[in-house]
Amino acid sequence: MKKIMKPKQLFLTIFNLFLFYSLLTIQTPASTILTMEETWTDESEETINDLFEQMATNHTNNMLNATSNTQQSKIEKELSKHGVQKMTDSQINNFIKSNNFHPNSNISFWHKDSTYKYKGKKYFIRKIYAKSCGDNNRLDDGGDGCALYTDMSYLMKNTKYLASIYTQKALGLIPVIQWTPYELLFADVSNVTNESHKVTYRSTQTYCWVYVEPYNAKKKGQNLQLCFSTNMVTVSYSQVFAGYKTETKTVKKKKVPYRVPYTKAISSRNFTSKATSYGSTKKAVMYYLGESTQRTSYVEQYRFLGPSGSNKKHTQKLALFDSPNLLK
Repeated sequence: MKKIMKPKQLFLTIFNLFLFYSLLTIQTPASTILTMEETWTDESEETINDLFEQMATNHTNNMLNATSNTQQSKIEKELSKHGVQKMTDSQINNFIKSNNFHPNSNISFWHKDSTYKYKGKKYFIRKIYAKSCGDNNRLDDGGDGCALYTDMSYLMKNTKYLASIYTQKALGLIPVIQWTPYELLFADVSNVTNESHKVTYRSTQTYCWVYVEPYNAKKKGQNLQLCFSTNMVTVSYSQVFAGYKTETKTVKKKKVPYRVPYTKAISSRNFTSKATSYGSTKKAVMYYLGESTQRTSYVEQYRFLGPSGSNKKHTQKLALFDSPNLLK
């Protein structure tokens, strides 16, 4: 007859097996550790990118709706907690080392220093970020009342896709188109004929440039080389559909159809698209070592499309900046 283990004995047995298995898995071969180092990124990197995205969304919403930014200082404090510091004008000029560079007062620059290990060797990394913080600068774009179609009757009944936003991304100098539908704006709408669809939008770019040099604790930041340039774009937009809706009224016991003016507005929708290799430390180090010829990864444009049946579209191409000193 088999002896049945008591609950306490069973727990101790399972715990000992788990402890034994854990001790085995800790003894990882050196090659595995090296692979982990090659793909390692700063744990706070994703949080930093999210914070800059929040700042950009606040900015585009403020431009679109003519409101003021109330989140800026809060987000700046969070960035500081993750080692991202705002740069003064003198720091920017000293870093770029250009007497002709006069930073736009409506663009703020930030930096973060870190180390990165690749194939057993350490590198000093500095990331410079640029974002819009006011009007009239080269990072911002916008359009008012841009037509996706006009003077065209389009029956909305049983229509699934009414409008989408798309972005085009590029890897290095070779354009790679990656179309991604953003949203379905409306559900099924019956008995509506649209004759106009217009979009008003504001967008801003956030840049991240990655600088690299071999790690030297005593001479950090003295021989940095710009090795990778990337961007992301944030868009806030509103749309207006105008046309006629067919309604029936009973007149003298007969149902009579009427065309009633119809308008539907959608406001303050947001969208952010990051370059495929946005802020990639690994790609910057690979370029520094000559293992790769790719030194840029950009979102080049975004596009608003009308419903199927309409060939009208509106495209916004973005100005691209391979280095910070181009943002004069």
